[in-house]
Amino acid sequence: MGNQIDRILSKQIISEKSLTAVQELVGFLKRHLHRRNIFQGAVDENRIRKIILELQRGGTGLSNLLRQGWVVESAAALQRFLRNLKKPLVPPHIQALALDENPGIAPEVVAQDVLGLVKQDVKGRQYHLVSSVLDFLYWVLKETPTDELTGCNVPITMIPVFFNIQTNDPIHWRRIATVFVEIIRMAPSELNLLTEENLNEDNLFLIPNANLLRRVSVNQLLLLHLIQVDQHFIHNFRQPGYQRELRTCYI
Repeated sequence: MGNQIDRILSKQIISEKSLTAVQELVGFLKRHLHRRNIFQGAVDENRIRKIILELQRGGTGLSNLLRQGWVVESAAALQRFLRNLKKPLVPPHIQALALDENPGIAPEVVAQDVLGLVKQDVKGRQYHLVSSVLDFLYWVLKETPTDELTGCNVPITMIPVFFNIQTNDPIHWRRIATVFVEIIRMAPSELNLLTEENLNEDNLFLIPNANLLRRVSVNQLLLLHLIQVDQHFIHNFRQPGYQRELRTCYI
């Protein structure tokens, strides 16, 4: 039985501790999107290696590194960590939807199909990992300046994390980049990610439940999100105010 469990765990794309570490890193990066060089700045390779090691360990050491303010190195470490996972971040059959030529099909249609399969076929920690990274890229896209010549400076270096592109053809890259931008833009609505656009005038989120829209407070939705990521979270949660919020929630 022990060997069987080990084999199952070895096939997981990421450990629970590493997933938590990645989400901590993503939260750190989202707080520093005012840094315009987050994906282009000069990096310290030693710092990157330290961050990647802590992402792999999933321990408390990452917090100490992030306190140093290593923003550019954190972005680079996230990219390398994701590219070196045990299996692709996005399953190959889902990648194929975007990598195929798809003549006559609009990029947003392709993006919607990709996200639909992610929601349908990607499960567990892998789904939460994909969602966390797309959430981060959504905010990068939202906060990055654009102009008529260069368009949006979406972190193009992150494309190989999602898609195994085997060509240097610039036309092919441009087409994939266009689909990738649409995937990022549509991710919040298709994957039910938390964004400020989900808030209504009463500071409540609208989320689907049994084909109905429920009005859920910010505290409630954050709790539900945390529980989805870590089922052990609620057992350690002891703040009475938040527990009252939780008792009014259901999914």
